[in-house]
Amino acid sequence: MNMAGESFNLIKESVNLVTVQIHQISASVEKISSITEDVVYSVNDVFAIAETAAAGAQNVSAAIEEQLASMEEILASANALSNMADELQQAIAVSEYNCN
Repeated sequence: MNMAGESFNLIKESVNLVTVQIHQISASVEKISSITEDVVYSVNDVFAIAETAAAGAQNVSAAIEEQLASMEEILASANALSNMADELQQAIAVSEYNCN
């Protein structure tokens, strides 16, 4: 009977050890799950920031295109004014020549 008691004690100790190990594994799994959630939230945050940055870059690109178009219009106007000034100078020169 003493041998049976010792066997049961060994089984009991083994069951207790397995129970402790199961609790440790369960705690580790919960920690990993929590870390995984944090990573998912972080990735979602990075994705949202990237989308915002992309939208900002598109807005900047559109603004640059608008500025370029405005600069082209200003250049065309400046060239037209320059031509008008040349024509005016020629008209004044002709008028002065005819008056003398």
